[in-house]
Amino acid sequence: MSRPFLSVFLLPYLPTIDNFFDMKVYTDNINFAQKLLKKSIAPELIDSKSIKSEFHPLFNRLFGSGNIYFCEVESLPIWTNLFIIQHAALSHYDLVSEFCRDNKPIPDGSLFMAGAGERFHGFKGRAWAGLLGNIHLVAYIEPRQPIEHISVSLTVTSAVSVVQTIDMIKNGDINAGIKWINDILIGDAKVGGVLAFTQAEGDMITAAAIGIGLNVEAVPQIEKSDFIPRAGSIGQFFSDSEAVGLNNVFGNLIIRLGENIQLLLTGNYGRLIELYRSRSVIIGRQVEIRPDTNDLEEGNIYSGRVITIGDDLGLYLEGVREPVLSGRLVLLR
Repeated sequence: MSRPFLSVFLLPYLPTIDNFFDMKVYTDNINFAQKLLKKSIAPELIDSKSIKSEFHPLFNRLFGSGNIYFCEVESLPIWTNLFIIQHAALSHYDLVSEFCRDNKPIPDGSLFMAGAGERFHGFKGRAWAGLLGNIHLVAYIEPRQPIEHISVSLTVTSAVSVVQTIDMIKNGDINAGIKWINDILIGDAKVGGVLAFTQAEGDMITAAAIGIGLNVEAVPQIEKSDFIPRAGSIGQFFSDSEAVGLNNVFGNLIIRLGENIQLLLTGNYGRLIELYRSRSVIIGRQVEIRPDTNDLEEGNIYSGRVITIGDDLGLYLEGVREPVLSGRLVLLR
């Protein structure tokens, strides 16, 4: 069976990567998997009996009674399995969360990619349209170690990975930025968002998941608000349609994400938070922080110029004594 390299278009970046390893790929749709992986692959139809029994519940939820095709590609050693579903009947982020709560096993280093789907959501359960042509990715790891600033560090890591991925699109001078806490913007258009959760035993992080939604080729219809003036896709901002294709962006993203997770796990959170600050679109600008709920009576409203962002993602505003740790942000000017 051939084992293509997942991201041949990343050759200029290979010196930063010491070794590649075989990653198992499972999919319900060969054509979609080929588009996503760019290479011509020849997945084989497999019997569910060939899958380890402990993972049967996961495969049943992902594939149901449908066909499962298998192949291997080369990727970073952190990623061991890639599940590619053309149309997901449920949010993979919710599925992974459920399995973690119920202590059902998931292979360490698993990636879940849905081409489109139902019941997707973003931060605080806000609706996220799952449109074909965009990235709906969940990354699952089992660190089994303490992690600095764990309540925010995975959000920082994933947001930085997304803006770095957009940076890598050739022939582009578009500067993507991060809007506190977890939105990815180009100009005033929201093109992506990130989520994260962890499980711990004492100080030991036993499981962690990152969810990334990134509009690559399709623009969802949204209700405009002060928080999100408009939605966009990164394809709108680049003239080279091949460079901004789903396969290029996906391949770049899982490499950047894998490298940054390794930075986090080796005690380099300081480097990641500095990158987050450097790509913030709010430092030095006037903002308003409103409660997370629609009821403005349920919390305080803060406003002022953002001086800096703390290591814990607390916002330091001019004229506000304590850092603001939660709420929804509106850019005023």
